[in-house]
Amino acid sequence: MLEAAPGPDRPRRERRLEVVVLAARGLAGAGRRKVQLTLVSARDPEGEAFGAKVSPWTQAASGGSGSGRLRFGQRGLCCSFPLETSQGAPALAADVRFADATRLRVRLLASMVPSQNAVLRAAAKILPSSITDGVSKELDEVTADVEAEVLIPLANILSGRTGFAADRALGGWVPLRPSTVGSEDGRGATRCEEEPPLSLWMQMYAVPDHEAMLPKLQAQLEEERARQDRLGGAQRQPGPGSAGDTACARPAQAPAGGSSAAGAARP
Repeated sequence: MLEAAPGPDRPRRERRLEVVVLAARGLAGAGRRKVQLTLVSARDPEGEAFGAKVSPWTQAASGGSGSGRLRFGQRGLCCSFPLETSQGAPALAADVRFADATRLRVRLLASMVPSQNAVLRAAAKILPSSITDGVSKELDEVTADVEAEVLIPLANILSGRTGFAADRALGGWVPLRPSTVGSEDGRGATRCEEEPPLSLWMQMYAVPDHEAMLPKLQAQLEEERARQDRLGGAQRQPGPGSAGDTACARPAQAPAGGSSAAGAARP
């Protein structure tokens, strides 16, 4: 996803927003999660114009040093939103107030299906894995709920005031607002005060605006990947569509509303 800056003999690329989501921490329980990214505004509150980018369902770690953490494949989830209508952006992007009126909505969705579901375990003994994986994914989608979210002004990302260098004060971790109030997370599990806040490790930037920062961003991303490796490695996404070991996971295009099934992966 991170690319070298073009030379003087290369044409200027069209403007787009790039988002990298590597990992989650501060999860109050095990179970499967996925990230959903949308661009929303008062005119398009559900982000239907741009569509939603979603990761595969990923199992959170449940023990050891990786407990309460989740990593979206070996390389993370990488998404791109076109910001110019000539490159496929919706007509909303042509509005002069587009950047000021639009926010990047980042949602962490949780499956309500227990990770050690007895029925699925029994079915796995007699049915092909392709069938049980499909049933598991359908149950995840049907029971999915918003565990936490954050809204980030697009203007702040484009101007560099938020996120494109993954603020060193936060170490790249962006806090999320739980969907419930108090000491419980969105799944009803009580959190301990010693645990880190529920957050995602992210990078958010625009090209060509921030091309000068790409080498630093790449180095920062590799540094965090190495740190995650020391904490216990990547969690695997079950079934087809899981992230490979050499590239960012390709997001699926899904309806922006939330828990409906994802469509085909973006080419």
